[in-house]
Amino acid sequence: YLDHHVKANVDAMAFRQVLTNLLANASRFSPADRNVELALGTQGSKTVIEVRDHGEGIPKQLRAKVFERFFRADNSRNRETGGNGLGLSIVSVLVQRHEGTIEAIETQGGGATFRVTLPA
Repeated sequence: YLDHHVKANVDAMAFRQVLTNLLANASRFSPADRNVELALGTQGSKTVIEVRDHGEGIPKQLRAKVFERFFRADNSRNRETGGNGLGLSIVSVLVQRHEGTIEAIETQGGGATFRVTLPA
């Protein structure tokens, strides 16, 4: 569903923060020898942005919870990975303000993909 013509009417500052948070999160949880991927495209009349990592992934039962304020899937890793559990919550609010959705899904081959869908 990805093509070469992608448009979305967004606040540039807000979406800079969305992409910064998603890319930082992906790089934080990916092994150093694995790439983080950014994919842009359309699906029907929607614009789709995906940030994919190839780390441990997120257990299915926790995928919706990662967007809650202060949620950390593994508190034992706070010192190792940094962060305060607000990044994905902020992303979720900013995406919703643009009448979009965000979801966490499994990356093919392992890892986590964050899919943002916006009105085109």
